[in-house]
Amino acid sequence: MLCDILCCGPRINLYSPQNNKSISCNIPIFDTDYCFAADARVISIFADNPKLLRNSKLIVYNNVYFFIKEFRKNLIPYVSSVISSTKDPKTRKNSAHMSAEIMIRKGFTELDIYGCDSWFDPNNYWESHTNQFLKEKKETEEGLGHSWNEEWKRMMALYPNIKFNFRSEEHTSELQSHSFISYAVF
Repeated sequence: MLCDILCCGPRINLYSPQNNKSISCNIPIFDTDYCFAADARVISIFADNPKLLRNSKLIVYNNVYFFIKEFRKNLIPYVSSVISSTKDPKTRKNSAHMSAEIMIRKGFTELDIYGCDSWFDPNNYWESHTNQFLKEKKETEEGLGHSWNEEWKRMMALYPNIKFNFRSEEHTSELQSHSFISYAVF
């Protein structure tokens, strides 16, 4: 089963809505079935302006959801799921990794990933659609994009039967997936 994961990087412009199930990371650009947000700052933006969710059902981690009690009142109609946080402090997961894990748990076996620009250029991890909504930007650590790529590789090893397709018009992405190489080219 194929699903689309819509990240926040500039390569999101390659996406055109499909009939696949889809999940967006943080603030959606397109209508998607689900939207995953792990950052309390993003949740507070949704609480102030729920229309930013478009038609997406919001999925949040319990630690974020319960942390922001004052925002729940405005978001209750939009929340689809509150799930237990499985984030290991030793890993460098971002909302794209967590969205992928959510869809894998829902039974999807092939992930088309758009807008994950750090996969193609690990130094380009700061350019994000979501950043335009944030009043204050988090300081980012050097090497964060490389850490995120290592996390994708860890996930590919953890889920060998899942096909990860990172979509780009400029790059061919070689991905180890179930003992064969998958190429994603536009």
